[in-house]
Amino acid sequence: MTSTSAAAAPAWQTFPTGRPFVGELARPAAGAFKVCGFRQPVCVHARRGAEAAALSTLAIAEEAEGALLAQAGLPRPLPDGAQGGSPELDLYLARRPQPLGLGQDLPTRHPVDRASVFAVLDERASGCAARLAVYRAVAAASLSAVDAGAEAYLFAGFGGYLAATLSGCPRELEDAVDRAQRAPEASLFTARALDDGAASPILPLYLEGGFASGAPGALLAAMAYGGEQSTPIDATRYRNRPDLFEVLRRVARSRDKRVDEALLDLAVARAFLGDRDDGRHVGETSRFGAFGRARFDGDFPLASLPRRVAFTPLMPTGSTYFWIDLAGAPEGVRVALRLEWEQPSTLRWAAVRVGQRGEELSRVEITTPQATEAVEREVSVLDGAAGLLVVGVNVGEVGPGHPYRVDEQPSEPRGGTLYAFVPE
Repeated sequence: MTSTSAAAAPAWQTFPTGRPFVGELARPAAGAFKVCGFRQPVCVHARRGAEAAALSTLAIAEEAEGALLAQAGLPRPLPDGAQGGSPELDLYLARRPQPLGLGQDLPTRHPVDRASVFAVLDERASGCAARLAVYRAVAAASLSAVDAGAEAYLFAGFGGYLAATLSGCPRELEDAVDRAQRAPEASLFTARALDDGAASPILPLYLEGGFASGAPGALLAAMAYGGEQSTPIDATRYRNRPDLFEVLRRVARSRDKRVDEALLDLAVARAFLGDRDDGRHVGETSRFGAFGRARFDGDFPLASLPRRVAFTPLMPTGSTYFWIDLAGAPEGVRVALRLEWEQPSTLRWAAVRVGQRGEELSRVEITTPQATEAVEREVSVLDGAAGLLVVGVNVGEVGPGHPYRVDEQPSEPRGGTLYAFVPE
């Protein structure tokens, strides 16, 4: 019999969501050599002849567990009980094309979803490649001890960010920021798997720079705890409610912001990363240099207006940027903007006045009514500004009755145009 509440639920609420319990990576057989830690519950399994790599991996893993516990406040990884390997966190060394592969064991679903994790590491990795792979493995295992049913991005994105910031290997974070900024239209939450090394670091970078007040990683750990849930015993997939986006909504509310306002603020902030850093948005990011620059969909002088320019279709939480150069602009000039996009989606926009030193002077947030596909705004008081930066972000929701859910697939990108002209 179908309950009244289930029968009345919108169709989209019944779509399969959440990751399946069983992942694609199988736990390897135990190697001929095994070494376990004295300070932290972790064991490394390796073949004969790889003893030196196993000892080095163990030292890094113990260091990583201590750092994640002390800095971020994450718990130690769960013991895996009778699911294979040893009761400690198991790391397996083998020859593999990627530095890291992560597997998750079956969860314990009461009182909340938690699961042990194992990792397969490339025994040939050395230096920062080896350190980052081990730190990512330990971070994912600790996060799985908090919320095993979270979307893959929690493990790949948050875990990858924690690994890059705590391991003493900043180059990985620079490369990750560069990849994300070259494709700002992509979702902030994209991750193909728990071990996806290409997951965007922009969200944790923004949260740590603009919202956190404690130790590095503490806010990210708190958000993981905020997403805890218990999946029904007869389910085959995790019930990921609340998901990370819903937790982000709570974090935004703690700063008296709606989540769409926070996403627009984040979109503006990422335009000022790297060598565009003005010191007012996401802490100190000038260390990223040109790698921190967001790609613009349009860059043109005021004299070229009127002009209509298409922007790259935006995935939910993706953003777009246009720069109108005001060099030589006459006194009292105004710029009129018309922004149009595909339905169904909700986009938020801001026009940012940028000074001669690249600093944000002020911004105009353009109100977007519900169920609309175009907005218009005239921007004035541009005297002394070097340029006008137009920023848009797809906030994900289709409408008030269908908020954005990270796990719902497929997500569709939405394109559109900017029309800019100088009114008479």
